[in-house]
Amino acid sequence: MRSDLPDLEVALGQADLLFRTLFEQSGVGIAFLDSDRRVIKANQKFCDLLSYHTTDLPLPLPDLIHPEDWQLLCIGLHTLDSGIQSNFSLEKRYICKNGVFLWANTTVARVGEVSSAPQLYTLMVQDISTCKQTEAAYQQRESQLSSILNCTNAAIARLRRLSDQEFEYDYMSAGCQQVFGFSAEEFLADKHLWRSHVFPDDLAKLLLPEQVTQPRVLTAEYRFYHKDGNLRWIAGFVTAEWDAASNSWVLTAIDVDITERKRTEAELREKEAFLRSIYEGVRTSIFVVDITADGDFHYAGFNPVHVKMTGITNEALRGKTPEQVLPPTTAAEVRRNYQRCVEEGGILFEERLSFQGQDLWWQTRLTPLQDEQGRIYRIVGTSNNITKRKQAQMALQASQERLNFLLTSSPAVIYTAKPESPYTATFVSQNIETLTGYKVEQFYQESGFWLQCLHPDDVSVVHQAITQLIKNGHVSYEYRFLHPSGNYCWLQDEAKLIRDAAGAPVEIIGYCIDITSRKTAELALQQLNTELEQRIQSRTAALQESEELFRQFTENIPKVFWMEDLEGNLLYVSPSFAEVWGIPTATLYQNPKAWLDAVHPEDRIWMAIVAINRLEYHEEDIEYRILQSDTDICWIRERAFPIYNSQGAAYRVARIAEDITAQKQAEAEIHRSRDLFEAVFQESADAVFLVDPVTLLILNCNQRAVDLFEANHTDELIGIQGHTLHRHPFWGNDVLVAQQQLAANGVWSGEIEYCTLRGHFFLG
Repeated sequence: MRSDLPDLEVALGQADLLFRTLFEQSGVGIAFLDSDRRVIKANQKFCDLLSYHTTDLPLPLPDLIHPEDWQLLCIGLHTLDSGIQSNFSLEKRYICKNGVFLWANTTVARVGEVSSAPQLYTLMVQDISTCKQTEAAYQQRESQLSSILNCTNAAIARLRRLSDQEFEYDYMSAGCQQVFGFSAEEFLADKHLWRSHVFPDDLAKLLLPEQVTQPRVLTAEYRFYHKDGNLRWIAGFVTAEWDAASNSWVLTAIDVDITERKRTEAELREKEAFLRSIYEGVRTSIFVVDITADGDFHYAGFNPVHVKMTGITNEALRGKTPEQVLPPTTAAEVRRNYQRCVEEGGILFEERLSFQGQDLWWQTRLTPLQDEQGRIYRIVGTSNNITKRKQAQMALQASQERLNFLLTSSPAVIYTAKPESPYTATFVSQNIETLTGYKVEQFYQESGFWLQCLHPDDVSVVHQAITQLIKNGHVSYEYRFLHPSGNYCWLQDEAKLIRDAAGAPVEIIGYCIDITSRKTAELALQQLNTELEQRIQSRTAALQESEELFRQFTENIPKVFWMEDLEGNLLYVSPSFAEVWGIPTATLYQNPKAWLDAVHPEDRIWMAIVAINRLEYHEEDIEYRILQSDTDICWIRERAFPIYNSQGAAYRVARIAEDITAQKQAEAEIHRSRDLFEAVFQESADAVFLVDPVTLLILNCNQRAVDLFEANHTDELIGIQGHTLHRHPFWGNDVLVAQQQLAANGVWSGEIEYCTLRGHFFLG
């Protein structure tokens, strides 16, 4: 027996303890793999990485490896089996017990030498999922950045200045193809290509490589001959920085094609001039009211028509509140309307104001304007002098009141009825109750009520009379009518048939009187009857004259006049309907809804609701659109008002409509012009002055001009001659040359040294 055996056993025990300690406490997953490709033993770290427990062993290795990585692992194991190598490492994906994939760096080693006995392998697994995620994120960011640079509409370039005259490109983005027409490869192949296509006059304002001697940032607009031969406007942004690592200046340039913007700016200037000509030439009074931060109202400006109508100049009103220019009562009413516009978002109303000693009626529309934050900062108002129309309305109202008085005070019952059986009444004067003993509503609501109350012996007489009425258009006849008491009273009825332009019956208009006394004592009352007949004829003539006046009035005004009953049945429409709607009046009589069919689809539902509930919208101006053809749109302003019978009940609806298309177009053009003017003028980054070309007086300027010339307010600059701001005198010959260039070319430019109001100088 060997004497050193105890020492070997001790050493073996220590080695086994060391192995177990390393195996169990290792921060790396360790597992043993048998020749059947099964994990037969693993430390806790290995199990934790794959979410297994030691009790789950043995585990087939194919179940733990991602299918796409298994073949590569098998090749490595084959090299171990064949003795080609004793170990290998690779990155592969494991399938955890919960189905999650784990990226790991795996080292596989053969235990012992190659032999015919079953082989044993060790697997050492280190988690690299975090590294893989970081790599993927980095690659994604790189891809996104490359995509952004190549897909942006800007041309991005980076170049280095190697010497005073030499430079080279580091990078050119794909966007240069869209901006310049040349590809990145063409620029890289010919480094002077860009400079050779810049418009010669613009090279002086650009930052070129040979000019860089210190860090700089430059923004400039210049012209460039595109590859297609067209001259394009380019906005360039260039930075120059010193790169200590390469001991050279590095220039980074970003260029964007602004040709469309330049073209749009020119169009805006042209359109602004056009809209301003409309603003100053329109016949409607236009005024602008600014709203201060504390909610006060200050007048900002007025068009020439407003000045002419009111006699108040812009200078007298600009910057002042209503209380500073109007009588207290008027100012209070005006302020209430301005406040109501702010609260309700736009209003249309009529007001009575006095200017130049005249008491005038105005129809005014106030429209609020909002800034980008949604705050209402301005009110635009338009006013039309409607004094003549109001006078006509008041005269018409007085005439209507006189007519109502006559209808209710006359002993004769005035009525209108439908021209077809059972001839239901559409209007009956209030005194019908005194004459027949029945309520007015019974004649309206009970179909055939009038015919049912006729004496049986007079039914045929009445039918013959109506036949004669339809034939001749006029009839007078007598009949007996049943009183609620059971007695019959004698009535004399005279009626006239109203026809439309096509000759179709529209309505029966007539009157009836009680002739019972005459019938029972005709001889004794003959003289009285004669006088009564004369009175009837006189009143008939008056009614006919009134009807003729009404017809002449409605047929000779450009506005469309309608009359309907409460059921929406058309009773009358003036000839001007055909001119405005483009539909014959005969068509409207045949189809009373033809006017609604022509209403613009977006307004049709609303107008249908208005038509059904007409009395709820009476005495309100309603605006809507109609289609005169497939493309022509006409704006209509309509007002409806009820006609009342003597009992105070509405029994008809009158409508007046007018074409306001021209007014709508003018309003839209004015609004667009004002918004464009404010955007270009006030928001400009340059100092902008409006100067009288003859007197050279400054008429207006933007806030940038106030800041640049160190003024406290625009008023300090308005009214002075622009050349007085020059540091050196602008002699008469210089002024003449500038005026001649403006007249010939429409523009004059030059570099001038200016002097601010505080005595500072700058070149502009």
